[in-house]
Amino acid sequence: LFKEPIYIDSMETASLNELNNDVVIYPNPSSSIIHIKNSFKTAKIFDLRGQLQLIFSGNDLDVSELNSGVYLLELFDHHDKSIGVTKMIKN
Repeated sequence: LFKEPIYIDSMETASLNELNNDVVIYPNPSSSIIHIKNSFKTAKIFDLRGQLQLIFSGNDLDVSELNSGVYLLELFDHHDKSIGVTKMIKN
């Protein structure tokens, strides 16, 4: 778990409705495990202030330690290039 602030320049002007719909996660909302259907190297979960909350490398993400709320899930390829971002709800 990282506590240092992370700023996402590419998302400053995007609304939650304009996020990449190519990222497929389920179930959403979830209270424990979220599965990612896409291929990726790293998944990062950010709060809505842009602070990094969790980093994963597998397709099953355990989000049980997050507080309830709305988060942004961003996927990265093997070159650390962003593949896409989607809204994730933790209940």
